[in-house]
Amino acid sequence: MSTALPRPRSYSTSGYPLRATLKDMREGAVRWRLWSSLAWEDLRQRYRRSFIGLLWSTISFAFFIAVKVLIFNPLIDAGENYFTLYVALGFFAWTFISAIVTDGCNVYVVSEAWVKGARLPLTVFVMQMVARNCVIACYNLIVIVALMVWLRWPISWMTLAFVPVFFLFCLNGVWVGFVLGAISARHRDFLHLVQTIMRVMFFLTPIFWLPNQMGGLWEYLQYNPFAHYIILLRDPVLEGSFPVASALVVGAVTVVGSLLAVATMAMTRKRIVFWL
Repeated sequence: MSTALPRPRSYSTSGYPLRATLKDMREGAVRWRLWSSLAWEDLRQRYRRSFIGLLWSTISFAFFIAVKVLIFNPLIDAGENYFTLYVALGFFAWTFISAIVTDGCNVYVVSEAWVKGARLPLTVFVMQMVARNCVIACYNLIVIVALMVWLRWPISWMTLAFVPVFFLFCLNGVWVGFVLGAISARHRDFLHLVQTIMRVMFFLTPIFWLPNQMGGLWEYLQYNPFAHYIILLRDPVLEGSFPVASALVVGAVTVVGSLLAVATMAMTRKRIVFWL
């Protein structure tokens, strides 16, 4: 007589894939104490034995902005205060987006021991990744707030749009983790492809250059979806206006990406543990 080991509940092959996927997402999302604790533990390990810890992220972010403004400001026909915040907000958004995309590819790979050894919804690891990058973004936000105070930048009610827009960024981070994480778990070369693409997109996104400088080229560069994410976060603070066109693009990407995440999880959820 042979005794088979019971399958972990999260990877059960019985039931309807879509129903199991939605259950995984629901159970993983409500375990916020678990994935927030795991996110903090990741950060503690990353900055272990460091005297100032996460503030290194803030310092690095501030130095990068200072150098870029010093180099590009003489080349840009814009006010110094305006361009400083333009670069700071653009790089803030890009840093978060780039980290989410890169970490999203590794979301299951770096948690291999947990995925194989614990009965946890896969959503926990995606939420852990998003939470970790949100904490880092909050430390980088210190630089943005300090610049606005130092430059005495006017604040309007439209500036408050920054909060829901950033929440939308986080929501996009969730579907990115589901989709890219599953692909990268199966095809490890995918991470290197994504990193190469992100390096190119960095220069095609309006972070250090203004759209009106591009002339007719901007007509094609605005098909870059990352540009609309940057504009959606930056314009309410910098221009005091809400970019409706960019909001529609980001909203459409969010809806399509969320549906793709559910479909991806339904197709790959039972296989991810065997791909690691």
